[in-house]
This record gives sequence, structure tokens and C-alpha cells, in this order.
Amino acid sequence: MKKKIRNKSEKIFSKIECRLILQEL
Repeated sequence: MKKKIRNKSEKIFSKIECRLILQEL
């Protein structure tokens, strides 16, 4: 369960990072 939660948060974080990078461009 812990691993799943961590994976989920990691996915969300990467999504936000991608959005920030796109905004910078």
C-alpha cells in the first residue's frame, strides 16, 4: 500500500513538474 501511495504522489509530482516546464517555455 505504501508503495502504491508513493507511486501515485510521484506521478502527480511529475505531472506538476511537466506543467511548470511547459509554462517556462
